[in-house]
Amino acid sequence: MSNQTSSKMIAVAAVAAVSMGTIGVISRLSQLDAATVTFFRLAIGGALLLLLMLLTGQARQLKTKPHPLMLLNGVMLAGFMTLFIASLNYTTMLIAVMALYLAPAVATVAAHFILSEKLTRYSVLSVATVLFGFMLVIYQPEQSSDTQASWQGLALALGGMLCYASFILINRKIPNHYPEFSKCSWQFLVGALCVLPLLFNVDLSLTAEQWCWMLLAGFLPGFMGIVLAVYAIKHLPAATYSTVSYVEPISAVLLGWIVFAEALEPIQILGCAIIIVASVAQGVRPKKPKAALTTN
Repeated sequence: MSNQTSSKMIAVAAVAAVSMGTIGVISRLSQLDAATVTFFRLAIGGALLLLLMLLTGQARQLKTKPHPLMLLNGVMLAGFMTLFIASLNYTTMLIAVMALYLAPAVATVAAHFILSEKLTRYSVLSVATVLFGFMLVIYQPEQSSDTQASWQGLALALGGMLCYASFILINRKIPNHYPEFSKCSWQFLVGALCVLPLLFNVDLSLTAEQWCWMLLAGFLPGFMGIVLAVYAIKHLPAATYSTVSYVEPISAVLLGWIVFAEALEPIQILGCAIIIVASVAQGVRPKKPKAALTTN
């Protein structure tokens, strides 16, 4: 891959990450409940993805019977999206986002016990560093008057994190021969159906402004984020994409600071930086030096 092509793909991956990072701001500005936002994000995003597959001749991929794990991952997708959005009603964007992004570290440890993946000293150190950074992120100033609500938000975000970690683990077990758009379409469909029963007692008489926010939720973090991410994954090394994907939590935190003027304590910013650096380090592991050739 040329440097110019690589730079373009990195830009595509960064746009995908920023697109996904907008869901928190969209959710808050819409003033709708978590189930409604999640449903429209998945339903509209899935519909646009299906339209893209029809226009590009890829819709025939959906004729293949989906793997059961793809359907299970649809449940996990709905779980982590709904719980994450719900957590934003009780805590800051920083805490909710960083709690969610503990998932890769938790998945790394869980994979050791569940999938028999080797857990190296480097991985253990990275995970321990991530957890240390998270302890700094959840720091609450003594003068905080809404500490209880913040802990409720943290609990919801951690629930979303467990669903996200499960999503990562399950995705590793899905056979590679299933096309990415096909997997995404099934997961979007199942996720939307899982959330649908939660809307039966919800007043869906949305205002014109709220409909605009839901269309944006389906297009930007739903459709655009997924399509660009899948495209970038196909053209970038896994380590490079993993690194660039951490633009998502950074952009989400910055948007929370810019749009909602959320105060960021220096110790929380430090914890955020530690989590991102340690998480990126898990994907960019040092290569073992090759043994030197000896001549007789």
